[in-house]
Amino acid sequence: MLIRVVTSCTGKKVANASNPLVMSDFELSKEQFKMRELGLSSHKTTAGKMYSGRQHQFLMQAVEKLRAEGSGLEIEVWILSAAYGVINENEEIAPYDVTFTDMSKKVLRQWAIRRSIPDQMAALVQRPADFQMILLGSKYLDAAALGEDLTYEAPTMIVCGHSETPRLPQWPNVRLLGVGISEASRLRQGLVWIKGYIAAQVLSLIEGDNDLVSELVNSDFDLISELPGKPTQLQLEL
Repeated sequence: MLIRVVTSCTGKKVANASNPLVMSDFELSKEQFKMRELGLSSHKTTAGKMYSGRQHQFLMQAVEKLRAEGSGLEIEVWILSAAYGVINENEEIAPYDVTFTDMSKKVLRQWAIRRSIPDQMAALVQRPADFQMILLGSKYLDAAALGEDLTYEAPTMIVCGHSETPRLPQWPNVRLLGVGISEASRLRQGLVWIKGYIAAQVLSLIEGDNDLVSELVNSDFDLISELPGKPTQLQLEL
């Protein structure tokens, strides 16, 4: 069973460098960028291991646990990076200091287009899979610019803030799961990492029941009530 998860990068990173890559570096020529990145080679690691924010940690600990147990789930993790664009978890990257947080909507969209993020996201989310989860906040959704003309072959659940769901198209085969303070309180989790926690728990549920996918994309299914609202082993390890 192929499951694809698309998540966002985080500001916190495991590799700290005194001279991380910045926006201007990503507009250098290929050769100049290669040399700049080479200077950070001792700090490079895979995208899956680079980020230490709790949303990312919840997700990756769950993924690695299922892989170690031989769950039978084939899980792909993709990351929407404010610097590198849409990258696979296995791609090696250098530490960078680029964030959507301080960008105006206009600057963000221009930057996203220069980094080919809308095209990369459109190509990725339309690929076949047995199930797909997209975990993005407001700024990342702006960068992704997911258009209403997209066709989702994979049953898809987009986990985002409540305020984001009204502005997203109502695509067939896609469930928009809005989360916020209420859901974080019910699950006793922090709002910052609630999307990663939900994704981790959903993966565990699917491991036990592959047929659950059809329910997950049904908006009448109360997913939050099915999730544990108490500390889990994953939380204790953080």
